[in-house]
Formats: sequence, structure tokens, C-alpha cells
Amino acid sequence: MLKKVAFTMYPIRDVVRARRFYEETLGLTVGMNGNQGDQWWIEYDLPGGGCVALTNFIPDEPSAAAGGTIAFEVEDLDALIADLKSKGTTFRGDVVHGPNCRMITCLNTEGNSIILHQLNPKNRWQARERVLAVAANPFRPLLGAARGTPTWAPQRATRGRRDRASRGDQCAAADLRRLSSVTT
Repeated sequence: MLKKVAFTMYPIRDVVRARRFYEETLGLTVGMNGNQGDQWWIEYDLPGGGCVALTNFIPDEPSAAAGGTIAFEVEDLDALIADLKSKGTTFRGDVVHGPNCRMITCLNTEGNSIILHQLNPKNRWQARERVLAVAANPFRPLLGAARGTPTWAPQRATRGRRDRASRGDQCAAADLRRLSSVTT
């Protein structure tokens, strides 16, 4: 059974250049790392959870079109874009505006894509309010505003009161975990 994402890994070729980008340009702190000669594995643990790993142990070439891309949640997208541009970071395209967020893709020094993502202020506020409401009453999503209709929980038929309570606890706990970084 899958439990969580353990890490996101990017292939690198120039270890010194890649480390300078992640440590100096992005401001990440090195976690576990090690080498066997010129072959390196370097991890950066993120403050809100998750891990980015860089390695030249594998033969894969860095590429912006190689498939998976990591997306970092950021506090102030505009300020970060300005800061990274002043440090020479390359961006692909303009900021994309979605209904709940804004994001832009930049390239690390090895040519891998990185997405910088920021929830819209309204959605950060709504997520915070939802977490606080669930923390105060985990069954609130089940009660709703109108005769048992959930205000934000998925509309699903249930088999009985026990199933609703159990699912409510699970949803509340999942929402608290998922949205905990949004509440600060």
C-alpha cells in the first residue's frame, strides 16, 4: 500500500553547480548526502514536509521534458520570481493563472523543470477556515447548513450514521494534515 511520496529525484551532471542553485539560489538546507568518488546523492528536506534529491548515480540526463516535475508551494510568488530572475534563473513562459492558484515553471541549472506554485489568497483563507472549523467540530462537514447537506464535503450516499461518522473523522484528519501548512 502506498503511504506518501518519499522524495522527488532529479538527475544532475555538475554537482557543484546544482548544489549552488539549490542551496544559494533557492535557499534550501542540505540534509542527508554522500558520495562514492564522483557519484553523489544529495537530499534537501523541505520545512513543510517532502524531500528533493539530486544525484548523478544514474545515467539519466537532466531535461525539462523528461516527465515528472516537482512543484514547490511558495508564500509570495511575485517576490520569488523577481529574486530568482535577479540571480539569473531561466523561466519557461509566464505566470499561469488558475481558479485557485498561480504558477510558473523555471529551470534549475541542470535543465530540469521546477514549478513554483502559490494558492490564491482567497483559497488560503478558505482552507484555513475549513481546517479551524473541522478542528473545532470534526462532524461539521457532515452536518452542513441545510438538513444534513455537507457544505464542503463530497456529496455521497452513505449506508448509515456509523459510516458517515467514520468517514467524517477520516476526512477531517486528512484535511488537517493536508492543509496544515496553509494555516500559518
